[in-house]
Amino acid sequence: MTKTKFNQRKEVLSIGLANIFSGALGGIPATAALARTALNIKSGAKSRMSSLLGGLILIILLSALLPAFKYLPLPCVASILCNVAYRMLEIDELKHIFHVDKGQFLLLIFVAIISIIEDPTVGIVFGWIFSMLRTAMFLSKAHAKCFVRQGSTVITTFY
Repeated sequence: MTKTKFNQRKEVLSIGLANIFSGALGGIPATAALARTALNIKSGAKSRMSSLLGGLILIILLSALLPAFKYLPLPCVASILCNVAYRMLEIDELKHIFHVDKGQFLLLIFVAIISIIEDPTVGIVFGWIFSMLRTAMFLSKAHAKCFVRQGSTVITTFY
């Protein structure tokens, strides 16, 4: 998104540790932090301070307005979430996936629909299963040629 280099191993390790400790303490996984980061970047944030400030504002709003949130109609919440999800989409990336691999694009749409209709976790599991099946089918059709040579002459060919 920002095209800056970072250490992916540290990122995965820290998210993994955060999820382990969060689960042990009764929290929820840290994937929502990724959505906030993406939204922060799309909104024009330039420094890490924006994440800290956004988190503090979120804590203050939740602690002050949490009792009032139960009166908020679900369609209103759904429209806010749809707007945020749309703003996080990278249309150019979707076009690229469509042109490069239509099967992968269909899998993306399938996972999105399952996630909306059923549950994001169910969508991810179905996507993982179908992706593994797709990979297995691709690898089962792989062909290789093996030439047996004697000097510069090909004696036989195996497929």
